[in-house]
Amino acid sequence: MLTINLIREQHDFVIERLKVKNFDAEEIIRRILSLDSSRREIQNKAGKLQAEMNLISKEIGSLMKSGRKDEADTAREKTYYIKEVIR
Repeated sequence: MLTINLIREQHDFVIERLKVKNFDAEEIIRRILSLDSSRREIQNKAGKLQAEMNLISKEIGSLMKSGRKDEADTAREKTYYIKEVIR
């Protein structure tokens, strides 16, 4: 079985070895690498948004304690927006 790490790190080797089995995998491997790159980029963005949402959530608590409800409501709306973007 081919793992994504093997394909990512040694894609030319994988293509060469599959040619021995009479399987032209160059286009497929390039597509796999492209999809993997997109997936990693999306996960990275989602992780950053999640961290930002966590920070805002902590901020909401301190705003509510200090009595600044309007600012807390604005921050709460921003967390709703971030949740939708993550989805």
